[in-house]
Amino acid sequence: MLARIDDLAPDAASDHSGALLRFIDHGQTAQVRVRLYELGYESEELDPSESQELPESQWYRPADLSREEARVLASRITPAFGRQHAVDPAVAAALQVCVEAALFGCFVANPLGSAAAAGSLRTECAAAVAAAAGHILGPNGARALGEFVDRWLGKS
Repeated sequence: MLARIDDLAPDAASDHSGALLRFIDHGQTAQVRVRLYELGYESEELDPSESQELPESQWYRPADLSREEARVLASRITPAFGRQHAVDPAVAAALQVCVEAALFGCFVANPLGSAAAAGSLRTECAAAVAAAAGHILGPNGARALGEFVDRWLGKS
């Protein structure tokens, strides 16, 4: 959601659940609310006296959430790939770090705007993971990992 309103509210942050959103109002609140509605979210503007102010550490920017998503995906994808492709356990930890870094880099380099084509991020990220893993798995292994990531992200 945050990435899809970045053009309207680049300073936007949400709570971890995504239920709360905050940004500095520069006269664009109505536009943000329309965009949220178009994305399937209901919204209401809270008076500052009504809001439950969370500590700063409880607000997340798109990059924070992208990093967490990359970490979670890498922790699931890498072991599953390792089981199917007999990845040496000594290599698995380095591969997981590599997958996480590649996914995070892909997420922040390819923000999904409201006009993004379906599947475009999946394809970009699978290619990024394959490119990053080449030095660990070699070209054939990296290609297999890229295909695995593409399928994994396609079912998510």
